Amino acid sequence: MKNLFTHFLLLLIAFFALNATVYAQWSTDPNVNNPICTAANDQFSHSIASDGEGGAIITWEDFRGGNYSIYAQRINADGMLLWATNGIAICTAANDQTVPKIVSDGEGGAIIAWSDFRSSIYADLYAQRINASGTALWTNNGIAICTAAKIQVAVEIISDGEGGAIITWHDSRSGVYDIYSQRVNASGVVMWTADGVDICSAENNQENPAIVTDGAGGAIITWQDNRNGTNQTNDYDIYAQRINSNGTVLWTANGISICSVTGNQVYPTIFCNITGEAIITWWDVRTGDIDIYAQRINVSGTSLWTTNGAAVCTAPNFQQSPAIESDGEGGAIITWQDYRSGNYDIFTQRINISGAVLWTTDGVAISTMPNAQMSPCITTDGSGGAFIIWDDQRSDNRDVYAQRINANGVVQWTDNGVAVSTAASDQYYPSIVRDNSGGVIIIWWDYRNGYTADIYAQQINANGQLGVITEIEDDLAASRESISLEQNFPNPFTTKTRICWQTPAPVYLELKVYDLYGRQVRTLVQAQMIAGEHHTFFNASGLPAGIYFYQLKVNGMVDTKKMSIIK
Repeated sequence: MKNLFTHFLLLLIAFFALNATVYAQWSTDPNVNNPICTAANDQFSHSIASDGEGGAIITWEDFRGGNYSIYAQRINADGMLLWATNGIAICTAANDQTVPKIVSDGEGGAIIAWSDFRSSIYADLYAQRINASGTALWTNNGIAICTAAKIQVAVEIISDGEGGAIITWHDSRSGVYDIYSQRVNASGVVMWTADGVDICSAENNQENPAIVTDGAGGAIITWQDNRNGTNQTNDYDIYAQRINSNGTVLWTANGISICSVTGNQVYPTIFCNITGEAIITWWDVRTGDIDIYAQRINVSGTSLWTTNGAAVCTAPNFQQSPAIESDGEGGAIITWQDYRSGNYDIFTQRINISGAVLWTTDGVAISTMPNAQMSPCITTDGSGGAFIIWDDQRSDNRDVYAQRINANGVVQWTDNGVAVSTAASDQYYPSIVRDNSGGVIIIWWDYRNGYTADIYAQQINANGQLGVITEIEDDLAASRESISLEQNFPNPFTTKTRICWQTPAPVYLELKVYDLYGRQVRTLVQAQMIAGEHHTFFNASGLPAGIYFYQLKVNGMVDTKKMSIIK
């Protein structure tokens, strides 16, 4: 009997120990946070994507082996690391692999692309897909996206909506930098012209592309363009091009002009609103110092605001590093680092669908503390406002701070922001992704452990509390019963069907497809939406016949309907 009792006690201890691990919590202390990777030597150049379940998948370049390799880790909604300690190897090929970029694959995993020096002193492009368990699904060390002559760098990536990705980069195969793009499907097969489709090969350099979905399976790509200057004299402008899912460019060869006034316009960023239009913002030197401008373009490539862009901020001195997010009503919220005071501060502005700024002239102050506040990032809060993060030197060392601002331009948390990480030494270049509880997950590279960089993370909720996962009600709560998910048509169908829904208020929503066993097979929508009627198409090519379910998830409300694929 004694041995039986001892055995039972050991099992009970093991049970509670196991569950203590399963229910591990996010740190609530800005001096502690959650380590993602603390392996030997440097880990930095991180990128983050949602895992679709309230957690995140994180990738970075890693020097633990004596050259730079690509690693990744998944952290769940509760702050528990799900893969191997210090991450799983994505690519450890010869020489260096650098600056990875990541996007969700819509099925709980991710696709990662990077610049790769395995074959020469010049960078090529490679990519890998991993599933929710961290298993690589494509060729060991990744598949080649582009191995053309010379340099392929400045990689950016988005989902193609079908489990694959569309990738863009700038490319020196011609002797100057041009813009190229490639699509890779869910199985790791490149779909377009070998080594990529020529997006722009105009005179002189085209650099620093940014990419967003066009809402129809293709992409809109923007970049800085020196065609009107020379290789000795810079006169960069902003251009853009649209490419469809088959790899055909849809606008004028070499792109349409977004802004081509005197002086340099550089470092564009872009997002797609719910109608498939794009809003682009950039640094602009037309007045002699650096300001922030923006432009909205439709799916035909027509500029919809003032020629050469609407002014977002023209305050004295420098405004730099704009980051952009949807306002949920067809406009945008833009944040940047701002030198008007003689120190870098963080400011933010909202611009509506007509190109009019809605908040205080030249922006709302997010942080104006002593010393520098820099490198802002932004994501929607799902209620028409935004979360903003930055690195902050108010205490001399660089720390990470965050703020939430509502749709009216009113900051919601402590003035000048909530401390996310104030650990010893410096914390650099934070990145952000939404969780499923109304908050966000933030990552950064961190020197608290000495002279080499590590990767750390922290969750913060909608109330500005660290590590406290509390779903809060938003403007949609009172009208949840008005959300309507309609039956797909046609149903049954063989390849393609239309799914419609209605929302009574701006909201962040997810629309996903599952098979009969509850396995996720596709993410159709994962975006902030304005009020009104919406639809999307589900392309079931490659899926077997059978019963499937599509599920709309909005702030804790879930609506599911059944559909049938026939062959």
